[in-house]
Amino acid sequence: GAYMYMTISSKYLSFLTTGLSHNTSLQELSVFIPVLVTNNEQIRTFFNVISQKNHLTELKLDFRTDQIFNDHTKQMSLFYEQVLPLVTNMLKLHTTIRLLQIYIFYNIFEDD
Repeated sequence: GAYMYMTISSKYLSFLTTGLSHNTSLQELSVFIPVLVTNNEQIRTFFNVISQKNHLTELKLDFRTDQIFNDHTKQMSLFYEQVLPLVTNMLKLHTTIRLLQIYIFYNIFEDD
C-alpha cells in the first residue's frame, strides 16, 4: 500500500494535517509528533483528521517532547494528560486501524 514516513517540527504539523485531510488513498502513516505544552491544538486537529481517514490501516506515532526536563515523570505526565486521551478518542472513532505503534521519546537532563 501507500506508505509515508515523516519527521516534522511543531510548526509544520498544521501543514501535514492539511495535506492528510485531502488525501484519500494513504493506508499507512508513520510520523514524528512533537508534544508541546503550549500548542496542544495542532495535535488535537491532527488526530481529528486521522480519525476521519477510513482507508488508514496502519499508524506509527513517535512522540517526542520539545523540552528537556530533569526527570521523566513530568514528560510522561504531559503525554498521559495531553496525548493519550486524543489517541483513545481516535481509536474509538476509527475502526479500520489494525496496527498501531506508539513510541515515546523524552529528554532527561541529569546533574553530575
